[in-house]
Amino acid sequence: MPTYVAAYNAMFGKVVREAYDAHRPIRADEDLNLIFTWREQRKVTSNLTLHYERKLYLLPDTPVGCEQPCTSHTTISWAPRPLKR
Repeated sequence: MPTYVAAYNAMFGKVVREAYDAHRPIRADEDLNLIFTWREQRKVTSNLTLHYERKLYLLPDTPVGCEQPCTSHTTISWAPRPLKR
């Protein structure tokens, strides 16, 4: 593997223009899994359906769900695997 990486970098590697590294360390209060989530607003229709990713979801007919038709909700897509520090 090290020889492959060296050969790949020799073919496609670029020399940096500036030696300054602009990356900063991650603070203790930052959660990468929360930062790298995809959020979209979706509207629950009056018949308690929700469209998401070309699919139609029928929400259960509960007292709480019936009180909130035609409201916007946020759908969250998480990273496929947890991110580590």
